[in-house]
Amino acid sequence: TNIVAFEALAARDAVHIFDDAGTGKMRKANAATGLPAHGFVPIAVLSATSGRIVLDDELLAGFTGLTIGAEYFLSDSTPGGVTTTAPTTAGFLLQRLGVARSATELAVDISDALERG
Repeated sequence: TNIVAFEALAARDAVHIFDDAGTGKMRKANAATGLPAHGFVPIAVLSATSGRIVLDDELLAGFTGLTIGAEYFLSDSTPGGVTTTAPTTAGFLLQRLGVARSATELAVDISDALERG
């Protein structure tokens, strides 16, 4: 699936899909600002250009330093980022994004985002 980027996206950013005046666009997902992840971009995408989005049940390569078998969540400190530390701040989103199959590969398995109480 290809979608237009609302902002510049780095390779492997978790992205949020939204309606921008009738056009579907993607931007960095962010647990701190309530933008849940719907997928990832496998390669960098410039703002206002179309890029591929990796959705659920795919393997995404190119990461570094992942912990094999660890669950990864949407980051609350780095927009578009992943973390092994689940956000705990009230009002932030808790969303599981996948499990590391190797130090460089994430098996994408995006859960529903829950707002922390």
